[in-house]
Amino acid sequence: MIKSYPLIFVGPEDAKTYREAAVNEAARRAVEMKVVEDPKRLVVRAVKPSDLGITTEAWSVTPSGAGWVELASHTIKSNQVMAFYGFVAQNDVITGIKFSVGTAKVKGEFFFDGADALENGIVLFSSPIVYEPQSTVKIEVYAKTGDGTTAYRCPILGVVAEPAGETIGA
Repeated sequence: MIKSYPLIFVGPEDAKTYREAAVNEAARRAVEMKVVEDPKRLVVRAVKPSDLGITTEAWSVTPSGAGWVELASHTIKSNQVMAFYGFVAQNDVITGIKFSVGTAKVKGEFFFDGADALENGIVLFSSPIVYEPQSTVKIEVYAKTGDGTTAYRCPILGVVAEPAGETIGA
């Protein structure tokens, strides 16, 4: 069953509240799952494309037609928790996003056609979508069209909770 997450369109200042909710939930789950022995050694940082196996450090896809296009499919580390809280609509081609655990379970699916016309294009989920250690994070975006050569940016808003020193120093 797909969990329903209403979409919220807000400005950059309001986005801080949703980021804070994602930070708190990722940290809570990381401590609960004993990702770190001492909660004081936990770091929560912005998710990077490389955290999801994307080697270019760019949130972009090159669709070859209309339909779902895989942005990332990656098993996260045993000492990480990820929480996603939004998306930045930057074009009128990418109009949807889907978060799954591998190929089995859809955690959330959203369509936001026209959000790129907003002043900042920020689309937020009412609750963070959380992945626990060693989960396979699969993120797909829906493209209305594509020629197989043009890349479209599709930045994801999320955080990673992990032990200090893993990516960011202690």
